Amino acid sequence: MKRLCSLVLIIVLCIVATTGCSRSAAVAPVTMVAELGTSAEGKTLTAYLVTWDIQRGTLSRSDKPVFQEPYYQGGWPRMLWSSGPPFTVLQRSVDQVQGGVKQQLLMVQPAALDTRVLTWPATLALNMKAQESVSWYAWNKKVFMSAPLEMIISPYNYKTLAGKSVQITQYTAPVQTLAAVLPSELQSIQGVYTIYGSGSLENGFVLVETRTAGAAVDVFWLIRLTGGKATWLPCGDAPCGGVIAGAGPQFVRIDSQLYLLGGCRDKIAMIDTAAAKPVITYPTGINRTFSSLITKAGKDTVTGAPFSAAFEGSGTVLQLSLFNWTLNAEQTYALNEDGTILGYLEGDTSGRLWCMNARGRRLSSVSLPNIQYSSSPSPDLLAGWN
Repeated sequence: MKRLCSLVLIIVLCIVATTGCSRSAAVAPVTMVAELGTSAEGKTLTAYLVTWDIQRGTLSRSDKPVFQEPYYQGGWPRMLWSSGPPFTVLQRSVDQVQGGVKQQLLMVQPAALDTRVLTWPATLALNMKAQESVSWYAWNKKVFMSAPLEMIISPYNYKTLAGKSVQITQYTAPVQTLAAVLPSELQSIQGVYTIYGSGSLENGFVLVETRTAGAAVDVFWLIRLTGGKATWLPCGDAPCGGVIAGAGPQFVRIDSQLYLLGGCRDKIAMIDTAAAKPVITYPTGINRTFSSLITKAGKDTVTGAPFSAAFEGSGTVLQLSLFNWTLNAEQTYALNEDGTILGYLEGDTSGRLWCMNARGRRLSSVSLPNIQYSSSPSPDLLAGWN
């Protein structure tokens, strides 16, 4: 979940056509959740779906809200949702002291009959609270999944990880656990870190980062899940030398393609998780545009702080958010995979969000008064690193 004080960049992947986003390109509309209300304790924020149809140049807001949540000054965990149907949101909570007693304050209250609120199973909820697991939701089985956040030598007094396994759990009735035994190539490593998961034990994957003592960079491995069995596949060196350090990884999954913004925040990587030999690549067009936008974003003239970035997505869209110190303004650009600007969104001081064409002509607008947060859908409702 992010405050709307940044420059937001939407990178549209034109899957069908490579020459631009014409009507024949069939680019799915971008969906976002906008939370409106007053930023004060005890006040309620109301969330609406906002849809940007890039091909038609239109913006619309749902007539009815999808959920509500109390404003919490301490900061909520990132909101995780999927547009469905039905619209589905993951219930999250924070600890709050009321009358000297610590209580759990639930975030989400559904505001529409067709809003579905998912709640973690009790055992998984405890593991998530203790920051011991990465969790996701397997839509094909309609169950939660989890894998250990990390498995390293020192806390468990292991001399080696030889013979150890990553325990991948599927919260069916009864609970099923698959032991993905480390291959021989990884028996001398220091640790394994789960950074992403998708799908079920029957058809899914888990992406892990492995660390070896003395090595300059960490390495990615994909654990492919097929019919209740696990296969380890090497993917190459981790972006930035490793994504578990620094600001942490941010992901967007579009079908089998998993996009990643690493901790150093200067390159976008991609892995085709369905490939026979999945490897890390760096899409040229997207990264060329990203590099140019980083340069334009500039630095804080007072503190010297560099750009900061956040990574989200919607449908066939990659959503990249930067704070632009130069403009100090909110703009949302739509580009094809070659980096061509197809249009953008721009807010004004009256609380309206405008849809613009590539030449800066206003096409349509929607009223979003007192917007506090915006967020994009999470196809796997992944929680743990983000």
